[in-house]
Amino acid sequence: KDFNAFTWEINTKEELIKRTQNEDNWDKNFALHNNIDMNGEEWSPIKINDDAIWNGNGFSIFNFKITTGDSRVGFFSNVQGTLKNLSIEDFNIDDFKKEYQILGNKIKDIDKFNKNLI
Repeated sequence: KDFNAFTWEINTKEELIKRTQNEDNWDKNFALHNNIDMNGEEWSPIKINDDAIWNGNGFSIFNFKITTGDSRVGFFSNVQGTLKNLSIEDFNIDDFKKEYQILGNKIKDIDKFNKNLI
């Protein structure tokens, strides 16, 4: 999939929630254009389907919590497409090991994976 094809631009917390919490959009391209403060809101893990590209453009998503009992828990529950240039910071996921708190499942193509920087 060409990243220059249609890409959902995300500038606010409201856009992030509206565009990513719908499973029908998990095969779309996304690009962050600002840091996103989730203001402590509950987050439902999302997926990146095959051929989809999620580009953080060097921005961060931060200050969220996850309290689900799902075994694949993290900001992203499953990454099969491309995830790059994104920092996930200042979050809380109840009862899970720290190493699983960014990505809940397998990773197909990630530019960088170092602590909370992707």
